[in-house]
Order: sequence, then structure tokens, then C-alpha cells
Amino acid sequence: MIWWSPLIVAALLAAVIDGHFGLKLGISTEFFRVAALDILSVVAAIAAGLRLLSGASLNALQVCWLIFTCILAVSFVKGTLAFGLQAAGSYYRPFLYLTVFGSYALTFPWTSSAVDWFVRILLGTAALIAIMCLVLWVTPGALDLGFTDNARYAYQQRRVLPAASSFFLAQVGLIAIGAHLRNANSIPLIVMGVVCLFLVALLFHRSVWITALFGLAVLIIAQPRVLASYLAVLSMATLAVVAVSGAFAAFGGDLWSRPLQSAVAEVFSDQSSLDWRVTGWQILVERNLEAGIGTILFGAGFGVGYDRFIGLSEVDVAPHSLYVTLFINAGVLGVFAWAAFTAFLSIGLLRAVPTSSRYFSGPVGCALVAMMVFFGVPYNIPPEQGLLIGLLATIASHSTTRQSAGQTAHLRTQR
Repeated sequence: MIWWSPLIVAALLAAVIDGHFGLKLGISTEFFRVAALDILSVVAAIAAGLRLLSGASLNALQVCWLIFTCILAVSFVKGTLAFGLQAAGSYYRPFLYLTVFGSYALTFPWTSSAVDWFVRILLGTAALIAIMCLVLWVTPGALDLGFTDNARYAYQQRRVLPAASSFFLAQVGLIAIGAHLRNANSIPLIVMGVVCLFLVALLFHRSVWITALFGLAVLIIAQPRVLASYLAVLSMATLAVVAVSGAFAAFGGDLWSRPLQSAVAEVFSDQSSLDWRVTGWQILVERNLEAGIGTILFGAGFGVGYDRFIGLSEVDVAPHSLYVTLFINAGVLGVFAWAAFTAFLSIGLLRAVPTSSRYFSGPVGCALVAMMVFFGVPYNIPPEQGLLIGLLATIASHSTTRQSAGQTAHLRTQR
């Protein structure tokens, strides 16, 4: 069961508490601070390395992921030599967590029961995020999550959690829907799916709205026979939003209509956040293109920074795009490695032997990969996604079997 590896649980919770809630876990002294994710990533790297050195043969997806990991590690070394350890480490750290946790999960001995327990932990983590939403809605300002004013108050609506939280809820919502259909229409699972999608709507991250719809579309295409069931879930989530909005309107509030109008109108305004992002991407990409063929192919290395002038303002925040970030730091090679891995992963999930997991299936996994690919356009991929990537890659490469008489459930290589 999943508690065979408390590291997976600890990494998931630490990533959510640190990255989503803004509560910095770790050890602080007068001279340095070691984050909990730093400690967990070191342990995960050692464990994954020992497994890889055990002599077991690697499948194609593991090789692709390790190539991607090595490309980013080389970019870190390159950045360290050019810009110093502190600068390179600061920019590389999120990718370190992602690749190390992915490598650990990719080498983890998943079984049917382990997959099911992991899904339950994902559902429990989503419930924790939902509770945090309610706490922050009821007690505004209870926690400082590091949002800028523009991010916290967008579209005439106060957003209490970042896009990473909304994205996680959207993913768990789709997992719950898929699990509901695999478990004879389980009521708790469908309720969880509806609640997650309902919260995604109310957190007002437009990119996640589109990402969730994109993932749902992929899921329906992969499983057309259950189209009616997915539409029923969407209808329930929509009715929930309408009912709550109506309750707010009855007391003179406006939970949905004005913020929604503002969110749509903002795209076409002169000060659109989308236009601001695209302008920043263009500046950073052009800078790399002008630096020569070596930087184009291999990147400038982590630590080069993201300073740019947009209008009259100097901006130094991350470019809000996985692909632009990879191109700046690891060049075309880094972008291609990520694209190749996700493409092979999607193909593998579509062809995967149906698993005996109660909660997970290849089409659901394919939808989750599609959501990661799309979410990477406006944002970087959060570290906890590495754990999910490792599981998905294992499902894509193997078929899961349940324990039979006299045998232990294991992952058998798909022939």
C-alpha cells in the first residue's frame, strides 16, 4: 500500500503546503535556510538513484524522463559556472523538485493497491485545499500567500489560492469523475468531482478553466461511450454554481455575473494580462535568439534571470510559461525533451492495458497529461506534478494486476 513509501505522501503535502498555501516549511538558521522540499528531494534523488543502479532495465519512458532530467541538470551546472551557485540554484529549484520527484515515482514499485491509495491521498489533499478555500473566504487575510495585488483581486473577485491549487483541484475532479464511472457510479466520488470543479470555477483562474475543459474534452474523446455521464457531471457543477450565485444575489451580492463579465472583457482590454504575458515572452525569446546558436540550442543556463522592460516598467518575475522558461534556460533541447516525453507518455496511456486499479485508467491519465501540457503555456508545472508523472509513466509502460492466489500484485511489463 502507499504507506510503504511515506516519502511520496510527505513530498505531496510539502509541495502543497509550501507552494499553494505559502507556509514555508524547513529549517532556518542565522546563516541559511533549508526548505522541507530540499530535504525531501535529496532523499528522493538518493532512493531513485539506488533503484536505477540496481540493474533493472529501463523502459523508453524512463529513458526519456531521465534525458529531460539530465538536460536540466546540465543547464544548472552551466548556470552555476556563469552566474554563480546562488542565482542558478534559485531558478533551478522548482525544476529540481519536479524532476527528482518524477524520477522517484517513476522507479517506485507501483501495485494496484498502491495506485488506489495514492488516488485516495490525492482526494484527501484536494479536500485539504477545499477547506483552505473556505477558511480564506470566511477569514480574509488569514494567511499571506505572496500574491500580488493584481493576482489577489482579479476580475472584481478575491482569489484566495493560486492557479496551482485550482489546477490541482481540476485534476482531482477529473480523476474523481473517472473513478466514479469505474466504481458503479459511486456517490462520494461524483460529489468530490463536482465539488472540485465547482471550486475551480469560483477560484477565478481563467487559464485553469480552459485547462479543465481541455482535459475533459480529451477524456470524452478517449471514452466516447460515457459522454452522457460526463455531461451529467458538468450539468451538476453548473447547477451548483447557479444555485450558490442565486443565493448570493438574493442577499444583494454578486458571486459570478460581474466577475465573469470582467474576466472576459479583460482579455480584450488595453491592459490585458494576456497581452502583458505575451509581450514578456516575446522579449525573453528574442533575447535568447539574439544570443547565438549555442544559447538557442542549449539555453543560457539557470541563473540568467528574466529581467525585461514591458512599457516603462522593469519586470523580473518568471515568464509564466513552462515552455518559455525551458527555452531560456535549457534551449530548444529542453523544450523538445519535455515535448517528446509528454507525447510518448500520451501515446503509451492510450495504448495501455486496462489497469485493475479501482480508481485509475489510461484515458484519465491521458486527460491529465493533456492538462499539464496546456497548463504549461501560461504557468510552470508545480513540483507535486512529478509524482503524478511518475505514476502515469508507469501505467503507460505496464499493466497493473491485482493480487491472485499465492502471488503478490505487481506491475508486469506490457509486451
